[in-house]
Amino acid sequence: MTKVLIVDDEENIRFSFATILTDAGHDVIKAGHLIDAKAILNANQFHVAVIDRLLESHNGMELVKYINKTQPFCTTILISAFPNFKSASEGFTYNLFAYLQKPVKKDHLCNIVEKAAQNSKKKLKTHNVEYQLMQAQKMATIGTLSSAIVHDLNNLLMTINGYVDLSGFYLSSKDPLSKSLTKIRKISEHGENLSNLILSYIQQTNEKPEYVQIQFLVKKTLEFLQILLPRKIRIREKINNGNDTILAHPVQIQQVIVNLGINAMHAMGNEGGIIEVSLEKVKLDTTSMKCLDIKTRDCIKFSMKDTGCGMDEKTLEQIFKTFYSTREKGKGSGLGLSITHDILKNHGGGIKVESLLGKGSSFHVYLPIIDKSHKN
Repeated sequence: MTKVLIVDDEENIRFSFATILTDAGHDVIKAGHLIDAKAILNANQFHVAVIDRLLESHNGMELVKYINKTQPFCTTILISAFPNFKSASEGFTYNLFAYLQKPVKKDHLCNIVEKAAQNSKKKLKTHNVEYQLMQAQKMATIGTLSSAIVHDLNNLLMTINGYVDLSGFYLSSKDPLSKSLTKIRKISEHGENLSNLILSYIQQTNEKPEYVQIQFLVKKTLEFLQILLPRKIRIREKINNGNDTILAHPVQIQQVIVNLGINAMHAMGNEGGIIEVSLEKVKLDTTSMKCLDIKTRDCIKFSMKDTGCGMDEKTLEQIFKTFYSTREKGKGSGLGLSITHDILKNHGGGIKVESLLGKGSSFHVYLPIIDKSHKN
């Protein structure tokens, strides 16, 4: 639904325009003064703003400039009983879409607002595509740099291992230094495992999906996730000892788990807390299959529960939308949960969220289990 702001100091015109556009299916908010309009704009995002040129002691052009600066995807329309060429030419330098003369006929108003809304949505779509491209390029650069760093780190660890082996050659097993060398060797091997895990996560792959033992993959990914999390946040696991198989891109499933973990970390903030993770086999009923849009009854259910701030119903309705973020501007891309949702859909799975404001959130991921007897 298109969201429209009407700003006019004449109440009868505000009411008339609002009635016409509401009947046309738009979501309309009215303002009679410049100050009121700015307050409304600070609290809402609009597709279209219809503004009177003369607002008591203010010029409507002030609002056009303000919208162009604060809401660049909102399309502005200026109206006036006395057209002014100077205002019109100035307005178009601030992306003014149209300049209408009062009185404005009903059909003409609806037609112009509809075109303005299409223009707004087109600008937003173009911006989203450009932003996605920019993010993809940035992630590719990060991946390249990370791969180089991991490669150099492995070379350093290999050198350490070489000197450890060389030193051990000259020491007997009873020498006190031999135990220290053994500890150094174990720590170095642990470093190699971590760097290889990071490398497997950041590498992009176009390979076909493969049969994956989900319990093993989840445990390995949680080891990596715990390293990323602050010390105040601990992971508590409850994973069954089964040997269940799914058909998946392993790196993408790792990405889902890490995305959910990072989301939980931000929800808990500086206070920290516990992330409870569980993995179990479930058999979905018909209602659950329909709600999750899953065609397979036998699934593996991966759950992650945090002790964070939780979410209200309005937030829950939007969390999987691309670029939606509750974090401050510049501190979140709004892509993590959107990508998670898309990955799961591409794997024939689904995701469900339960949350209460101030009580934390639980994310439940469902992925189809592959019957081993039907693998081939």
